[in-house]
Parts: sequence; structure tokens; C-alpha cells
Amino acid sequence: MSSLSHLGGAEISLSDIIKDLNAREEYEMQIVLPQPGDLSKRMSDLPVKVHFLSLKTQPGKLEKLFLFPLRLFLIIKKFHPDIVHLNTKGAIKYLLLSRIFLGFKWIQHIRGNLIKKDAKIFHQMVIGLSDIRIAISKSVRRSYNRKSDRNFHVLYNAFDFSVFSQKLNENGEQIFRKEVGIPHTHRVILSVGRISPIKRQHLLVAAAKELSSEPITFVICGDVVFDNVYERDYDQKLRRIAKPLKNIIFTGWQSELYKYYSIADLLVHTAYTEAFGRVLIEAAYYGVPVIATNRGAMAEIINGWALGGFFSEEPFNLSESIISALRNPPDDAVLQRRKERIMSDFALDNLIQALDELYKN
Repeated sequence: MSSLSHLGGAEISLSDIIKDLNAREEYEMQIVLPQPGDLSKRMSDLPVKVHFLSLKTQPGKLEKLFLFPLRLFLIIKKFHPDIVHLNTKGAIKYLLLSRIFLGFKWIQHIRGNLIKKDAKIFHQMVIGLSDIRIAISKSVRRSYNRKSDRNFHVLYNAFDFSVFSQKLNENGEQIFRKEVGIPHTHRVILSVGRISPIKRQHLLVAAAKELSSEPITFVICGDVVFDNVYERDYDQKLRRIAKPLKNIIFTGWQSELYKYYSIADLLVHTAYTEAFGRVLIEAAYYGVPVIATNRGAMAEIINGWALGGFFSEEPFNLSESIISALRNPPDDAVLQRRKERIMSDFALDNLIQALDELYKN
């Protein structure tokens, strides 16, 4: 379930899973979404039935509270699924009515860390009602503190690497640099992700200010996807602060990220924490070193797959870490080994096979 105006990493991963599973003869799938959006548009190319709990782009609170559980109940009652695979913990409250009266196997795919203290008790209880629990990283699993839970599995998000095949050649890079206004002598620091306080792009703006005399251009790719006042205000504040700077570019949401990865010298991921960190794998595929905070799944993936390094926050030294990473880039052989390893370990076929075994067993 998603109401994103642009697909985030979790939604891209989910759509890839649906596409692959739906192509298998042993599965007949019914997809339920809260309302129309970009995820349903992505599903429209597949021979799969998509149901909506509302046809409104912004359902009201009362509709969500009372009608969503009822409509989901009627859908499940009509199709009698063998398995309900829920992909967001926020939708659990809509499923409980159906679970009580209809009795089906429930797989809960957990795509976010359990952070808020006031939500921990509720989610700890209701997550336990599911038959199988799947976390997208060890970090997510740890946040639920269910060490002895044998039905709590870690299955990392996976990638359809065939869609990453494009990359600019040297001439294409020079043309693209000119298009977006990056001097050919500048190193490029890339950030990819939604604009949000939790992603902390203000740290990049501060680093750009500190390094304004260096031949470096900062490129921030992303937009506000949860369109609320808080995140929109943050985006506007970022742009106001960055406006006097000549070495930073906000691109908005981009459908052709490969062009930006092609010209990047370093990916800097400033998020406070992540449940997975899709951009770390994308960067490794394109041969771009990364630095990020040593926390959550970012630490898990960067350390586990040797994708780069970290910047310290105590004391804070993002600018120094950027300069150090640019001065000490890994050689091409190291970058190639990283690419080969992530393509093997994060291949979509691995995740589909694991899900197939869970469904059948």
C-alpha cells in the first residue's frame, strides 16, 4: 500500500516482486492499494487485478478509520486468498477485522524501523499476530527486539539490475554536465532521495557552503514525496539557504538517475538512519563510492559489502570526509568487484526464490 506521488525504494522493490511473481503460473494475485497513484500506474501494465480502498487521491480520516477495514474485508471475503502478504505496517489496522473473521495466512513484510516509542507496544503486539514476519534488513529486525522469533526472517530488498544497464559514455558525460550547468573541471557530489528532515539534506547544503572555494559541485536529486506542510517547508528552507551558493544544484525528482550516477565522483547519503538504503546499492552498481552515517542498515550494508565509508557526527566532519574520499578513491578493480558482488547478492531472483519457499511452506 502506498500513496506516494513518486515511487520510493520500498515501492520500487514491491512492484518488482509483484511483476516477477505474477509471471509465475502457480500464483494468482490480487493487489489492494489505498488509492490510485504512481504505484497503481506501474501495475497497470501487468495482467493483475488492482483494487482500491478509495478512489479519492486524499481519503479522509473517517473513511480510513471505518470504510478501509470494511472494504478490505469484502475484498478478502470475495477472493478467499491463501495468503495475505501485507507490505506496510501502517495497514495492519485495516487488516485486523478480516483476520479475526476470515482466517487466512498472513505474511507481514516490514520495510521500516520501529522508532517511535508510543507505537512500539502496539506494533509489537499486532506483528506477533502474523504467521510470518519479514524484515528488509537486520537493523529492522533488531528494532522489533524479537530475538527468539523463529518466524521472523531477514530478506533484503532486491533489484532488477536489467533496468540499470544504461550509462553515459565520456562524450555523453560532457554533454550532460553542460546541460545541467556543472563545470567540466568540477568533482560531483551526488545525493539521491526524497527531500525530508530525516534525510538531512541541510547537512549537504552546509558542506557546500564550507567547500564553496573547492572545484566541487553538489547535486541533490529528489523531491518531497509525502506532500505535507512539514516536508514542503523543509524543502523551501533548503532552497532559500542554498540560493546564494553557486556550487549546488537541486534537480527535483528524476526518472533518469543513471545520468547523474554516470557523472558522480561520490554519493553522500546523509539520512539519520535507513531501514535499507537502496541508493547505496545503486551507487555500487554504477561504480560510485559512498559515505554515510554509521547507523542502521547503512552501516550494515556498507560494512557487509565494503561499499565505502562513513562520516563522523561527533565531532561533525562531513566536509573533511568528502575531501578525504575524493582524494583517496578506490581503484577500478575494487569498484568492479563491488558491482559483481552486489549484483549476485541483491539479485531479484534470490528474493523471489526465498518468498516462493515461504509461500509454499
